[in-house]
Amino acid sequence: MYPSHSWLNSSRGSPITPISYPDPHGLLTTRDAHEALAILQKLVDSAEEKIRLAERETVAVAIGLREGDNPLRTLRAIAETLKSPDFETAVSVAREKMQVAVDWDLNLNNSGVGSCAGVTCKVCLSNVL
Repeated sequence: MYPSHSWLNSSRGSPITPISYPDPHGLLTTRDAHEALAILQKLVDSAEEKIRLAERETVAVAIGLREGDNPLRTLRAIAETLKSPDFETAVSVAREKMQVAVDWDLNLNNSGVGSCAGVTCKVCLSNVL
């Protein structure tokens, strides 16, 4: 027999009934925001790895261990990554998706009814204001 876990059958402390299931619009907007942030995080993590390499190269050149390393080239590559259309798009999409999720939640909490915040919703496939 498996132990009884109250969290398996509850949502924010109240029992889950068919009526209290979360609205799929809210779930989708939150998931979309999370996915957009994950894509942005991968780009930032990549830049962070490169800056660590540049730091090691700078130290190695400064103390005379390696003369062939070029930390400036690595730093320029990082700067280009941060100026790239892919990075700008990732930032823009993450901002947009987060704002949609926030707007949806604010509308839900203020009116008791969810909204797709003026974007095409994957659930209802309509443009809802």
